[in-house]
Amino acid sequence: MSNQLTIDQLLDLVDPKNPNLLKELGAQSGLAQKLNSHLDSGLSIKSPEDQLAITSVYGTNILPEAISKTFLEFVWDALHDQTLIVLMVAA
Repeated sequence: MSNQLTIDQLLDLVDPKNPNLLKELGAQSGLAQKLNSHLDSGLSIKSPEDQLAITSVYGTNILPEAISKTFLEFVWDALHDQTLIVLMVAA
């Protein structure tokens, strides 16, 4: 995996979107090559060691759990909504 991208390079690519960096990397095919991937079949993991190597470099592919609001937080937000304030005054 000597031709890897760093986490910082990947973040620069997507946040904010950077089409110039994508062109520098060789568009989609160049990016897939640098990630040791294939555009049609994705990652080719042949052994558990490959999986560990990929995970150690890029981390796991899990989204963080979203923080949900309580019912009272929704009510509090609704009480600050301009439309609802006008409707409550008009009632």
